Amino acid sequence: MIKPVLAANAVTTVTVIAYLLCALFVVVLPDISFTITQSWFHFLNVGSVHAVATNISIASTILGVVTLGAVVWLSVFCSILLYNKWVK
Repeated sequence: MIKPVLAANAVTTVTVIAYLLCALFVVVLPDISFTITQSWFHFLNVGSVHAVATNISIASTILGVVTLGAVVWLSVFCSILLYNKWVK
């Protein structure tokens, strides 16, 4: 049996760290960041958002961390609850 709170905390911690590293990468190396992003999303032209997206603020980063963290935590918690219920 997996403990839902521990699993949600672990996955959320890894996700928040990845989010912050990604934001730092975009600030430090924006051109490489957009090259990578374009390779992941073949059908989107991310060049049109390049100038706007490199203007990252502390407030938008905090908002992103909080909202992403909340969604990930709740999603993992609910998924583990269902898993534990169905595995029986």
